[in-house]
Parts: sequence; C-alpha cells; structure tokens
Amino acid sequence: MTAAHPFRAAWEARDLALLSSQFADDVELWSPLLTEPFRGKAAATDVYAAVFEAIGSLTWVAETPTEAGRIFQWSAGREGRRYDGIDVLEIGGDGGIARITVFIRPLAGLGAFAADAGPAMARRRSRGRAMALRAFGPGLRAVTTATDRVATRMVSSRR
Repeated sequence: MTAAHPFRAAWEARDLALLSSQFADDVELWSPLLTEPFRGKAAATDVYAAVFEAIGSLTWVAETPTEAGRIFQWSAGREGRRYDGIDVLEIGGDGGIARITVFIRPLAGLGAFAADAGPAMARRRSRGRAMALRAFGPGLRAVTTATDRVATRMVSSRR
C-alpha cells in the first residue's frame, strides 16, 4: 500500500502546516464560488483553514495522477447536507502545487458549502463580515435547494 499524497494526508489530518508546505509560493486557488483566484501561499493557507473548519466529514472517492498533477474526488457533508467535489492540482516546476481548481456539485451542495465556508473565511477578517455572511446563509441554502428541486422536476421525464 502506498502512502497518501501529502495533499490528501494534510486534509485527513486537517494539518495546515503540511498543506501549506506543499504549495508553491505563487499558488493560485480557484474557488467554485468566485471568479478570481486566491493568490499566494498565505492566502491559500488561510482559505483552507476556513474550509477545514466549515467542512464536516469528508470521504475520499478517487485519487488520479495526471501529467500535470493530480485529481482528487471527494464527498463531504455537514448537518445532513451532502455534496461532491473534485480538486484538480497542477504541480509547478519546483514540485510545489502551483494551481488548485475546486469544483462542487450539486447546486444545493454548492450553496451549503458557501453558507458554511463564507462565514468561516470572513471571521478570519472581522466579526462583522462573518455576521453579514452568516445572515445570507439560510437564504442561500433555501434558494439553491429550491432551485435544485424545481429544476429537477422540470427536466425529468413524466412517468
């Protein structure tokens, strides 16, 4: 049996120091929530500190090496909400993780992730920001859950 990739090992242990040591200094972290990446080792480490806090249980589904790096498929949940994700890692010339692109599905899961991770990230900046984002959480969860249910009915074939 081979040892877990350091990215996965860091996740499993929720070890920020190990995770940060894998990042290139100029790593880019592309969140499924924003149109611009988080740039730099400190920013990416800060995001993962919040994500470690926000995501409850996490199950690794698959780990696939690629020519450019590695792909991790996972399933996570918190408070009864489940969602699936993929982290695509690109390794730079120095051997560090140069880019991470995160995908989450379904829409209701992305909404739950945003409602949990947003306040955790904002709290690292200020209590006021965290309170503001926390206030949006229930509405975001409700809208994405309702959209998922309605859209599913609209595109399903009638039986």
